[in-house]
Amino acid sequence: MFIYIFISSPEGMLRKVIVMALLCILSQSRLQSETCEFQMSRLRDVLDRFADSTSMHGVPKAIKARSVAARSCWIVVCVLAGSMFGMQMFEVLKRYYSYPKKVTIEVVATPVAFPAISLCNFRNLDVHVLNQVNRMFIKDPEPANHINSTNQRFVSDYMKIVAKYARLWYTYQDNFPEVFQDIFSRTTMSANIEESVIEEAAVQLEGFIVSCQYAGRSCNITDRFKRFFDSYYFNCFTYEPAVNERELSEGIENGWSSILLSGSGMLDKNDEIRMLPGLHESRSPMSASEGVRVVIHRPGTRAYPFTEGYDVPTGFSASFGVQPRRNIRIGPPHGNCSKVNPFGEHGEYRLMSCQKMCIQKFVEEECNCSDNALPLRHNSDKPLCRNDDLFPKKCISEPSEECLQALLDLHSKIECARKMKGRY
Repeated sequence: MFIYIFISSPEGMLRKVIVMALLCILSQSRLQSETCEFQMSRLRDVLDRFADSTSMHGVPKAIKARSVAARSCWIVVCVLAGSMFGMQMFEVLKRYYSYPKKVTIEVVATPVAFPAISLCNFRNLDVHVLNQVNRMFIKDPEPANHINSTNQRFVSDYMKIVAKYARLWYTYQDNFPEVFQDIFSRTTMSANIEESVIEEAAVQLEGFIVSCQYAGRSCNITDRFKRFFDSYYFNCFTYEPAVNERELSEGIENGWSSILLSGSGMLDKNDEIRMLPGLHESRSPMSASEGVRVVIHRPGTRAYPFTEGYDVPTGFSASFGVQPRRNIRIGPPHGNCSKVNPFGEHGEYRLMSCQKMCIQKFVEEECNCSDNALPLRHNSDKPLCRNDDLFPKKCISEPSEECLQALLDLHSKIECARKMKGRY
């Protein structure tokens, strides 16, 4: 017969009580009754001493109770109290190991660096390129006839893309209007034409920024503006002052101002409304917009003009006041915030960049392609969702069921990416 005893008591009192109880139980079957009475007497003495010395007030009441009913009542009270203590201790430990956070808002008078300002023209191509494409369609509306008719590489590549879907558009535009709206879009053009080619045909810095003033002095447009590529606006430009000039006093006289040329008034006037496929989007919320997109963001970070920012229409001036706010988030174990980019990208990043790269990750996993409207991950080998390299070339001359199915397959990838972005 094996008896295991697990006891923990600072004074050893509880150990003696349980051992004596076990010995008494054994003595009733193996020892003489006199010995059992002696052992029970010793057990009562130990319990009395334990009751006098313990700090648990309910235990002495249960031990020294004179009736069975009173003893049972006190035992129930002790068990309930112990259960409540255990439950409360569990809740305290559970809350502690959940690492709760407290948000503290403080107004601190500290110098604030001047933000970065990114500018994008709604008219994403150079005026001369747009006029050239417009005149070519007026001369001959068939895009396949213009593929090799010019030395302008962007125009040739653009005509190749439009020609792939032109025959299908003539045949099925009434049956699949949403499909052709997604196919004939700026993001489709940027996914199928090399960025360097688009850069040459897009809005140029010297034709966009007319003048620039910073803290009452003229700024160097060539040095201070940096180009970055956006899948919708194409060429955008970010202004950042020099490091030793970033801290300024408040007031509009100490801010930044610029005169911009949108170029909308320099476009050819047609006798009738003409939509250039892939450059003008008739059903898009941005289709009727003219002017400039302005994004104010933290220096050294990327701007997302299609997600954030303000619109300034042509012929108007606009003033923006900025109230800086700095969020300091704690890291593990209380939070998952990190000072380094979890996706391996170099340079500073912010919450929106991290969110968009997370969405890109989910798009790649679910749709097996990358959305060029989101930041592309450097370690990814997924093709772009809008890339049409596998589209049959014979569709340029004759539409067929095979061409229509290829078009619908391409649109299904675009729709998959859109659903993933809407979900997350």
